[in-house]
Amino acid sequence: MAELPFPSTELVDDFNRADTGPPPSASWTTHDGVGLLVAGNRVNPSTSGTDNASHYHVKAYGPSLDVTCKVDTKGANWMSLVLRLTNTAGGGFRAIEVAWLVSPNAIVVFDALNGTYTQVGPRYPVAWASGDSLGVRAMGSAIRPYIQAGAGAWNQVGYIWDTSHALEAGFVGMNLGSTDMFGDDLRAGTIRDDVERLDFTTFPKHKHREAVPRRDI
Repeated sequence: MAELPFPSTELVDDFNRADTGPPPSASWTTHDGVGLLVAGNRVNPSTSGTDNASHYHVKAYGPSLDVTCKVDTKGANWMSLVLRLTNTAGGGFRAIEVAWLVSPNAIVVFDALNGTYTQVGPRYPVAWASGDSLGVRAMGSAIRPYIQAGAGAWNQVGYIWDTSHALEAGFVGMNLGSTDMFGDDLRAGTIRDDVERLDFTTFPKHKHREAVPRRDI
């Protein structure tokens, strides 16, 4: 059976409402830092230079899933997708983050554990601009980042094998690192394991793990 086309998602939030937050609405919760808010029908962080991570708590997705968001305005710091977020009530949250960094321009996958972000695999150098989109497909232990330049086709930019993270459903969200960064249109969708067939021949497996302080990357 052929692999499902990427992305296979539904709209989680288009942020089209009056300015509010943090968090962006009553359907969102902040799990790290000050959190996100809505400004000008887009999602925006509360502060710069530190984590502003919030998640949509109404529905869990996964454990196999696609997540995407649009970079409405590229700012001075990172924009991340949050997925498989669990244990938010216990103060020791666990999640995967796929971050688009500004300096250098690269995509990096992190294992997030209660505010500590451990890099999983290499950095993938990728130029990006306002109007582009970031995506990820997590299928079992395989984490595959994607990018979309403008309205063009989605392209896979890496492949990481992360066996350290529990394979369980969780919440999705975003983490933005500077107040001049604006995102939009968060989308997510659960993938049925019995219909998805992956081809991992294009990218090698990367298992290297490196603890990286978020503000220093």
